[in-house]
Amino acid sequence: MFKFTEVVSFFKPSQLETSLPDVLCHTGCIGCTNRNMKGNAMSTYPRFALSVALPELPIDTSIARRHGFEHEWLPLSFFWLARCFHLSGNDETKEALRMRVQHLVRLYGFQKDLLDKLVEFGNDSTVNWAPRIPEVLGARALQKQLDLDENEYRLIVMAFFCSNSRLISAMLEFIDRTFCDESQADIISQIIGIDHSLFDKLSGDDSTIVQMHLTGPSVFSIATSPCDRFRMHEAISHCIMTCRSIDDDMLAGVLVQSTPAKLSIADYQHLGDELQLLQACIESATNDGNPLSVLFVGAPGSGKTELAKALSASVGGKLYDVPVICPDSKKENNQSYRLGEYVRLANMLACLPTSHILFDEVEDVLNERKNENKRKGWINQTLEQRKTTTFWVCNTVHEFDMSFLRRFDYVLKMPSLDYRNRVKMMNSALAEHAVSSERIHAIASQRISTPAEVERIKKLAERTKSSGLTTEKMLDLYFPSTPNWYSNELGSFDLSSCHASGQLKLEYIANECQHARNIRVLLQGVSGTGKSALARYLCFERNQSTRFFHATDLMSIPGMEFTAAIESMFEHAARRNEMIVFDEIDQVLIATERMLTNPEIFYRWFAERVRNFAPPLVMTVSSSQCLQNYRLLSDACDVTLELKPWNHHQLQPFANRFAKANNLTPIALPSHCSATPQQLIQALRQCRLHGDMARLPTLLDHRHNNAIGFLATVA
Repeated sequence: MFKFTEVVSFFKPSQLETSLPDVLCHTGCIGCTNRNMKGNAMSTYPRFALSVALPELPIDTSIARRHGFEHEWLPLSFFWLARCFHLSGNDETKEALRMRVQHLVRLYGFQKDLLDKLVEFGNDSTVNWAPRIPEVLGARALQKQLDLDENEYRLIVMAFFCSNSRLISAMLEFIDRTFCDESQADIISQIIGIDHSLFDKLSGDDSTIVQMHLTGPSVFSIATSPCDRFRMHEAISHCIMTCRSIDDDMLAGVLVQSTPAKLSIADYQHLGDELQLLQACIESATNDGNPLSVLFVGAPGSGKTELAKALSASVGGKLYDVPVICPDSKKENNQSYRLGEYVRLANMLACLPTSHILFDEVEDVLNERKNENKRKGWINQTLEQRKTTTFWVCNTVHEFDMSFLRRFDYVLKMPSLDYRNRVKMMNSALAEHAVSSERIHAIASQRISTPAEVERIKKLAERTKSSGLTTEKMLDLYFPSTPNWYSNELGSFDLSSCHASGQLKLEYIANECQHARNIRVLLQGVSGTGKSALARYLCFERNQSTRFFHATDLMSIPGMEFTAAIESMFEHAARRNEMIVFDEIDQVLIATERMLTNPEIFYRWFAERVRNFAPPLVMTVSSSQCLQNYRLLSDACDVTLELKPWNHHQLQPFANRFAKANNLTPIALPSHCSATPQQLIQALRQCRLHGDMARLPTLLDHRHNNAIGFLATVA
């Protein structure tokens, strides 16, 4: 006969050491291991310790220990089983439990008369049946981290033992199959020492520990009886089983932390004041413990998820993901599963203000058509919870119920990347590759608009690094029709090389565009004088806007959507105070005569829209005749600039640089030479093909109208 009053210890939470206490278990061993734990051949398990010493038990534990956990906790299992027998009524009712226990006695090699001893002990009216609660270090660590009370701790350790001890599991199955819900609650409450009404509350759907999934199925799983709340999730059980310190991070093995941010706050400067406001709000929420709920809305690849990660990282937070797909892969369950997981995370992280939640693809959950009216109230209640700062991410809110949107503290609609950040991110992505600045600027101008596109280019450049294909060539293949910002003959665009005449100096206009001041400019001139290049320079390089629209872009819009699309261009540019450019607008107006039923109305509306547009605006016309045919358009502009061909003084520096670069003999151009930039490019190509710069004067002779006309046509 053994007395276990001499070997058990009473550990209060404040008395638990930061490592396993150096005390002997009842068999005299330290740091025992259980070779039957899943996923770890030598997993440790909690050692025997109770809150209150057990009475003298009529069992022998000197048998060789082949199953560490079951034998280590046999005294408690024996006491709880005996207590269950004591509360279970007549002998007929107890027969099912006897059969189950007898099977386990043979399976684990316990003493042969263990069942008889158990029945005898359970019928002893002199036993002090005061509840005995196991002191489990992992459960205490979980209690400390999640700020749980003592009654919640008792339910957690009960669930832990029901999930790890075959004897206690047999007892739970017996209670579940034999008694009604009320009687089940009565028996379990008596065993762990919790008032019946409090037990109902702690094991109900609204219980915090149930919503955390600590004691059994999730709130959205089938739990038909009180016993179903004691099937502990394997991940929680494993964390408790392997805990080594009261200060262990018990959530590390339970929650999924987001991958590190690939971008930083500095990459989102195109958000302007909104970024500063949002960062200040997140910092305040993290520091003062008042959680925030933020919704990011934007096109795929616009950087919503990365922004959430960057914001959390900027305030020293840890970000945890809500799973996107339900493990059982049943689509009809996915909505409830994801919201249930969110509730679990929010409850677990409620006491950790530096922990944040990321809920990606939230449109799958908040889709109005997928939510019946009976579910809206519950979803709204879930969204109103402010236990943990949460970043919600979606592509669109078109199918959201408006009541859902009102539950968010802040809704940010993600704009496309502005030009400055496109260039910055492209330079960063291709820093280890030989790519010219002109190429990066050209691609940034119109071919990329989201961080995801930049990331794809970066990955493609990395993959082709060892292929023998240069990055420049790869970009040629990836972007076959990139706008030409650079020519081998003339180099990069230079504002000082523009030959423009008008009421205002070109540099003054460029400064106005750079500072987003209200100025409307009309550019005219013969073909090839550089109107589009100048407009592109003012738009991208000076104003950092990406709202450059060529005639072909506009004429591809269906007639029924045409006016609305143009209005949208104006509205978006005005909202962000960004410059807008319409290249070859006269071609658009000509096309409206066949696209629209009443082009005159559109023409007058467009002229009025130009007149009232506050940010900088530039339009180019392909023919000076436009000024006669569309007088309202020119009248709506503040200034008209005419770009003219270069004279021989302006042509000479380009000719000299080209001759030097191509090892040709330079020549002096006569005064009768004149050409547009595009004509000069064509002429220099001819000189390179023939290896003779002497041909240049003839090609650029403005008296040879046929040659100049031919070159203009080619351009």
